[in-house]
Amino acid sequence: MIFFVIFNIFFMTGEKMARREVMASWSGMWLANIVLLPIAAFLVYKAMNDSQLFNKEFYYRFFQKVKKEYLKRFKRRLPEFTARLLR
Repeated sequence: MIFFVIFNIFFMTGEKMARREVMASWSGMWLANIVLLPIAAFLVYKAMNDSQLFNKEFYYRFFQKVKKEYLKRFKRRLPEFTARLLR
């Protein structure tokens, strides 16, 4: 769904730019395809290698690690920061 919306936004933008002669007509009409080609290639690569790209658990574990690392680094500063906010 999101991919479709992004495609339409780029397609409409390219069409308007082609009509106003800001860019060549062929490049305006192909703008959405040119911009989204690297994203599509990345998604195909991830799908072929059975990647964890669309697995919720993978992202949950990743953000838990980031949160843990963040708290570990800034745990000492946290009380000072909150004390300054409450003043």
